[in-house]
Amino acid sequence: MTHKKYRAFFAWEHEREEKWLDTQSDKGLQLIRGGGISYVFEEGTPGEYAYKILLLDELPTHSKSRDFLRFLEETGVEVVGSYMRWVYLRRRRAEGPFEIYSDVDSKILHLKKIRTLLLGLLPLEAAAFLGNAGIGLHGSPGNFLLSLLLGFILVMIITHSLQITGKLKDLAQERVIHE
Repeated sequence: MTHKKYRAFFAWEHEREEKWLDTQSDKGLQLIRGGGISYVFEEGTPGEYAYKILLLDELPTHSKSRDFLRFLEETGVEVVGSYMRWVYLRRRRAEGPFEIYSDVDSKILHLKKIRTLLLGLLPLEAAAFLGNAGIGLHGSPGNFLLSLLLGFILVMIITHSLQITGKLKDLAQERVIHE
């Protein structure tokens, strides 16, 4: 039997989303299709799979991405969904710990990709907020609420970009220690 669930995560919350997917697995719900805010689960053995989400350099249909995903499949990883450049992966827990990024440099690269995505959205979000803020303060309550929402998202993007920068500094220090 399948179950469809809806849940929203921001781009910088991929680790939180992975934990949620692992929790669903522990309950016996295994992701069979995911992407964006929609998730389709199939009933199965509790704890059978571990999940990872990663941001590709290109769309999953790009030849470079297809080659990389094929390589992962050869190691026992299944692709169970995608949303834009994000892909949802799973692997049986019986095969051991599931790590996509086993070294510091690959973790740094992944976080830099996410931060670049956020910083790319920052000017668009700021323009939307500033463009609507003038209307929102003098217009209808709906516009005011939209201004608040846009402002909240803008603050979240800035905050999480800074948090990712902090993580990157920590990983850079870890790299120096391991060298």
